[in-house]
Amino acid sequence: MYKLILIPLFLFLCFGNIQAQKIQYSYDNAGNRISRMLCIGCRTINPNPPSTTEINKAEELAAKNGVHVFPNPSAGNTLTLTLDKYNSEEKTVCYLLNTEGKTLKTFNITGTSNQLDVADVGAGTYFIKIYVGKEELFYKIMKY
Repeated sequence: MYKLILIPLFLFLCFGNIQAQKIQYSYDNAGNRISRMLCIGCRTINPNPPSTTEINKAEELAAKNGVHVFPNPSAGNTLTLTLDKYNSEEKTVCYLLNTEGKTLKTFNITGTSNQLDVADVGAGTYFIKIYVGKEELFYKIMKY
């Protein structure tokens, strides 16, 4: 009788938690993985949520300069970068980066609406880094 109770209990205790284990990753604002944690039960709340001040700062910079990158995701060979508040006195440069941070292309921004030629890059995830004066903006784009 005890064997009938102990065997299922033993199996449950040994193998019941295997399905509840998983690995969780944490990323910084640039998309870099900064930590890995084995989660048992996976019912914990993230102790380090993204800083809302950092998110608000990025949105504030984009709104201040009127920056828009579209279409995203894109199937075409060009992206459009608009700067509603373009100032020709401020140097504005745009870089296309791969997910490793390597610069693939550089674009000099010369007006409020600019066509970025991405025909020679394959499908995947990329980052657009835009310098407006001394300010830096990042956008994640996808090409399929």
